[in-house]
Amino acid sequence: MKREINKLERLGRVNLGALPPSPAASSVATSRFVHTEDPRGSSSGGGGGGGGGIASPLLELARDYHEEPEVYASPDGLFQFSVKRIKKLKFQDAEGVDAVFNLNLVRG
Repeated sequence: MKREINKLERLGRVNLGALPPSPAASSVATSRFVHTEDPRGSSSGGGGGGGGGIASPLLELARDYHEEPEVYASPDGLFQFSVKRIKKLKFQDAEGVDAVFNLNLVRG
């Protein structure tokens, strides 16, 4: 074994050149924000300037998850973990108006 190690040392380092470029990371799918009317009759959502919008800070009231978890595995297959994706987040803004975010993400 010592002889093999010495043989490798005599060969020296081999220059393999630069690594190939890594593939571009995929982007996160977008979600859709739906324009709704709040109980006081004013417009909310869309961020389009007519008095609508969300007043900070937000207080999280509820979080709903999709029924079926998604299972992910490590590249070598040794580890697996499951994740339940968030389906809906419900907040209350500083003015007491509910703000609901439906996170219907499309897998790509």
